[in-house]
Amino acid sequence: MQTVMENVALRSVIIVLIALSCWHLADLIGEILIQRKKSLHVRFFISCAKGILVVLTILVFGMQFSITRELTLTLFQSASLMVAVIGFAAQAVLADVIAGMVLSFAKPFDVGERIVLENMGIAGIVENITMRHTVIRAYDGSRVLVPNSVVNKQVLRNSNFDGNVIGTFLEISVAYEADLERAIQVVKEAVLAEPAVVDKSKGNGEKEISVLLSSMNDSGCVIKTTIWTETVDESFRAASNIRLRIIREFTKERIEIPYPHVSIAR
Repeated sequence: MQTVMENVALRSVIIVLIALSCWHLADLIGEILIQRKKSLHVRFFISCAKGILVVLTILVFGMQFSITRELTLTLFQSASLMVAVIGFAAQAVLADVIAGMVLSFAKPFDVGERIVLENMGIAGIVENITMRHTVIRAYDGSRVLVPNSVVNKQVLRNSNFDGNVIGTFLEISVAYEADLERAIQVVKEAVLAEPAVVDKSKGNGEKEISVLLSSMNDSGCVIKTTIWTETVDESFRAASNIRLRIIREFTKERIEIPYPHVSIAR
């Protein structure tokens, strides 16, 4: 009896040690690959590999002992029943896993990039993608876990271009009575004066700044430009500095920024 118990204990320890070794090996390989390139492919498939490892460990553990072997064989031989049960009970999980694979291969975004899920109003920086969730660090510091199947159905805006360079749109409203050409020039000068703005001219001289009259509405004209920075924090600070410069110059030049007026007739 003692020999049997010792044998069971030894097998259990070996299985657990092998499983833990594989788990840590997957972590190690993942970290090495991620250091070379922050890729969602690596993070997603390491997460999948860990999930498969857990299932295999349970299966091997169940097959090693006579007490659980018959139950394990019965469960895995009843393939049709298992498929039906899994399909019904875990359809949401399977949908998330499949969507995660689609996101990993299609790669609409990568770790460290800034995205906006337009339909949900969620914006932030991608931290990770697991078997079930895409992890987004919101700008207020909170972590948002969005199911992969939900992300896959969203209208998604990726604000990253040219590797680590981040683009941020700025819109400035100007009254119809204002000198629009001068207003556009003021906006361009304000952007050029910001040190955090990245030079996208690729060394061809002056920073490449595009300032356009993008639309007209009930109250005035809308001038639009894009500023490029290296980090999200810099994009916020740069946008704030540029807006302050524009307001100061508009005030000096008497360029009116439209705002709602309410007229009360007596």
